[in-house]
Amino acid sequence: MAAAAQTSSPGSAAATQALASDSVVDQIGVDIHLSFFNTPYNKFDTLVRPALAELGVRHVRDGALTAGNSGALNTYYKRLSALAADGIKSSLVTFDATTPAYVTDLAKLDDVYNQAGRAVEFFEGSNEPNLKKNPGWANIGRERQRALYQAAHGNPDLSGVAVIGPSPWGPSAQQLGDISADVDFGNWHIYSGGQYPEATGKASLSDYQEQARALYSGKPVVASEAGYHSAMNVPTGKHRPTPEKTIAKYLPRLILWDLKNGVVRTYVYELIDSFNKGDADPESNFGLMRYDGSRKPAFNAIKNLIGIFSDQEAVPHPQALDWSMTNKDDAVQSMVFQRSDGSFLLALWLGVAAWDPDQRTEITPKSVSTDIILPATINKATALELTDEGTVVSRDAVIEGHRLSLTLKDTLTVIRLQ
Repeated sequence: MAAAAQTSSPGSAAATQALASDSVVDQIGVDIHLSFFNTPYNKFDTLVRPALAELGVRHVRDGALTAGNSGALNTYYKRLSALAADGIKSSLVTFDATTPAYVTDLAKLDDVYNQAGRAVEFFEGSNEPNLKKNPGWANIGRERQRALYQAAHGNPDLSGVAVIGPSPWGPSAQQLGDISADVDFGNWHIYSGGQYPEATGKASLSDYQEQARALYSGKPVVASEAGYHSAMNVPTGKHRPTPEKTIAKYLPRLILWDLKNGVVRTYVYELIDSFNKGDADPESNFGLMRYDGSRKPAFNAIKNLIGIFSDQEAVPHPQALDWSMTNKDDAVQSMVFQRSDGSFLLALWLGVAAWDPDQRTEITPKSVSTDIILPATINKATALELTDEGTVVSRDAVIEGHRLSLTLKDTLTVIRLQ
């Protein structure tokens, strides 16, 4: 898990410290529901497992299930174990008394760990417990989180598993109080309601981070759910929708923006549309894939983001890159990464809106033309430009006099520098 990038102003001549390229891949997780047997998730061997392999993701989030039918539990854990064999690690949500039918037996965490292929990296507190209509949720949550922390860290076999806090949502979340003593990582759900990732104000990343600090003082935060839905006919006043192509623009930016601002990991919600109730139902439209298994543009965007930044070799000491821009437009966002072969990846994008979630109208995209000034050691550049279909257009970028000319847009552009 990488620390936040140390970035300079794009218009300055100061060096920018790079992060390891693969830190982007490590930032990405995806929420799944392998126990939803009446949904597309039940097509594990023919749909889910191949899709995760195609996506290239290494982290998933699901549940620490101990209650229920033994046959169903056996099937569920066989699936998690299969993903473990594929190199995919799990974050597992534990259930408390706010969901009485599914309460996780904390005495069985060791069994859960082993049955899940010993690839559990997080045990997580309850999911959105304050939305379960139990007036005692906060007291339940405090006591339960303390018990979870002690159960996990008191078991030597679970020494490699970290503990994440619960994910209360909305103003009442603050009733939980500061439980930072009983977590390794805080937890928040980053849903902006159709806003662009770099937005400020209500329901922005900075807003959610401020809310999280009251519960998880001094602890880094995991975004255990984040994303957008495309239920374009959801009633006004409900969770606002975002078109599929705009989501494909926003999600790569969301991943990088979270990484840049210190979020430990971002789990995109979710892999597949869990339900098929039409375009007025948000829960039927969050997936990177549709209910029928077809890929949305956002699936391609995340797949290609992973493909660009994936690097199996370690970069223990990333270097700094001296670079600057001639156009100092405030909308330009940038991050620098280094691969194990020594090349740099310069990620550039405009942190602007492509969609008005209140008016439900597209916004004419802004563009910024600029020259990138590079050190003399760089003699080759390749531009990798993501589209709103999630595809990548690759082209050679001409360097003349240590400069290359670019037009930046609201889609991500990555320049590979050698």
